[in-house]
Amino acid sequence: MARVRLTQDRLLRDFHDLLNAVADRIVVHGRTPDQAFNETVRAWMALLHQPRSLGAEKRIGLLGELSVMNSLADKFGWDTAVAAWKGPEGEEHDFGLPAFDIEVKSTAAETRTHTIHGLGQLTPNPDRPLWLVSVQITRGGTQDRTLPECINAVRRRISEAAPGAVSTFDRHLNMSGWSPDAPDDEHWTLRNAPLVLAVDEHLPRLEPSLLDSLPEETRRLVSIDQYRIDVTHLPASPDPPAALRAFRLP
Repeated sequence: MARVRLTQDRLLRDFHDLLNAVADRIVVHGRTPDQAFNETVRAWMALLHQPRSLGAEKRIGLLGELSVMNSLADKFGWDTAVAAWKGPEGEEHDFGLPAFDIEVKSTAAETRTHTIHGLGQLTPNPDRPLWLVSVQITRGGTQDRTLPECINAVRRRISEAAPGAVSTFDRHLNMSGWSPDAPDDEHWTLRNAPLVLAVDEHLPRLEPSLLDSLPEETRRLVSIDQYRIDVTHLPASPDPPAALRAFRLP
């Protein structure tokens, strides 16, 4: 015998509706009491669950990273491009390759003003250079691409060229907060060609050594979580890696 109890009188009406749905599954659909109860609970949870879409800033950032991944795949193949995508794993830089690292900054603003998170985000690793890719996108028309369309296009190409990398790609998407069930019908296009800059002495940035002059007890109390840089008027680096020259929204 199945026994279900209500402990909160104020939910009596809702409890009655729940039991009716369970009974319907038992009588009409031939489910066992356990099956009927579990199916009803899952159905109600699915009904109430509304997947939250990513905020605009994160969607714009993901579009920029996909455009860079697409360019890397043109040069190195999809296996390498997917494996190089480190940002969703919480690594310091968005992409890591044997020869160089890449930090991607994307914006829908008219200027190339970007938020830098912490003093390490624009600090190269000792053994390889770091490149900053500034991506500007703008809202487009129906002939342009939505984020889900870009993601599906990338997944399709990975499935064809490197099927073993699909699970890694999907896992990274999930870690980024993207859900295929979340509504997202905004169309985007590149505002102009991405700007590729070497992270060197010519790039405006804060370095960890900035705090070295402070007494140790003071340094422990100072935290620079983020700051902004404007690279709008900087010239592109003259000789970027060949893999960073074929940008487009997938």
